[in-house]
Amino acid sequence: MGYISGKINKPYVVHAIRICLTYERWNDELNEIRRLSKLNDYPRTYVDILISKLINKHLIEVDTKTMTAKADNLLKKRLIVDMPYIQQSSRILSQKLQRFTKTVKPNVDLKINLRPSKSVGALFRNKDAIPKLLQSDLVI
Repeated sequence: MGYISGKINKPYVVHAIRICLTYERWNDELNEIRRLSKLNDYPRTYVDILISKLINKHLIEVDTKTMTAKADNLLKKRLIVDMPYIQQSSRILSQKLQRFTKTVKPNVDLKINLRPSKSVGALFRNKDAIPKLLQSDLVI
């Protein structure tokens, strides 16, 4: 008797892999799939082979995704730029810099910190300096 591998059990196994967050829940779902397959006269070995193939495929996909993510993080250089915040123009400039960096150097992770600019009062002295000859010799 020929069984259609993709029609009956495969969607259930894929669904169980995607929705279960713990191994206990995953095991319960797979046992339920085995029970339903037995009720529909599927051989136990066929169901177990199908489940193991799909789980292996899922684990390989997860492993390759994590490996590529780790490799990307290791290869990327982090660059931090401090820029003064001047309303909308600084936002536009930071977006353009990030786009430019992605096209020219895709292995650079650019982070732009928009800082408030110095006030005008911080650029000038509060009081004029008194010349030394005009200062009194009084010590308080």
